[in-house]
Amino acid sequence: MLRTIIDRRLICTAFFPFASSSDNTSNDKWVDTSQVKGFLSKYRCYFYDEKGYPTKEVQSVLNVTCAGSATGFILGALYKLKDVPQRFKHENQATLYENKFQYQQNLQRRIEIVTFKAGFPFAMKVGLFCFLFSSMSSFFYVYRGYKFDILNSTFSGAITGFIFKMNMGVKGSIAGTVVGTILGTFYGSVTQFFLWISGAEMENLYEAGAKLMNARRDKIREYAKALKADELSELQKTYIKKQEANEALSKKEKE
Repeated sequence: MLRTIIDRRLICTAFFPFASSSDNTSNDKWVDTSQVKGFLSKYRCYFYDEKGYPTKEVQSVLNVTCAGSATGFILGALYKLKDVPQRFKHENQATLYENKFQYQQNLQRRIEIVTFKAGFPFAMKVGLFCFLFSSMSSFFYVYRGYKFDILNSTFSGAITGFIFKMNMGVKGSIAGTVVGTILGTFYGSVTQFFLWISGAEMENLYEAGAKLMNARRDKIREYAKALKADELSELQKTYIKKQEANEALSKKEKE
């Protein structure tokens, strides 16, 4: 049974589903990659627009994930930093410092270490939660004909809660699903209320976020093109000067 589990063909099939091997030989033969390229090109429009930029739905997922990660980092760091000065002072009561600047330097170093250690893990958790929830919301938004509904957030919260707590077993998954459903419904209700008051649509919010990032990408491209053109002109000038110097040297040698 152990040999069957570690059989190379089964491992290749698990990690490389597009590969196939013959019955009597161990040479792996790859299936034509045109199938993969066809699949990617078919669904590319859902992820990238005609300029090659992420679509407004994908951009919203990126924005929410980055905002959630930054917020989680700040909250996690602030929660641990409130006791750092007092604890550092208590731990170093008997420590002799040459001057107060050395004490401040060590305290600053401790604050930086605690900020990173406390903020990074919490940022990862909050960022992962925001990524899962926003991805599910965008998926249901596109799947249901670009229509925002409270049920989109409800389903997204339920799936996100299930995935986020599935490592805690059946009870944890059920609890995560219930809590995610409640939070998703609350988020959808609040969002629907604000959209109704403002008279806007979710499509407008997606477009606003995408336009902001695309404008930044356009400026970066324009700046890169300008730098490339300047570099090319400088190279051309250098080449011309070099040619003129070579011609002058050749003339002197002939004379």
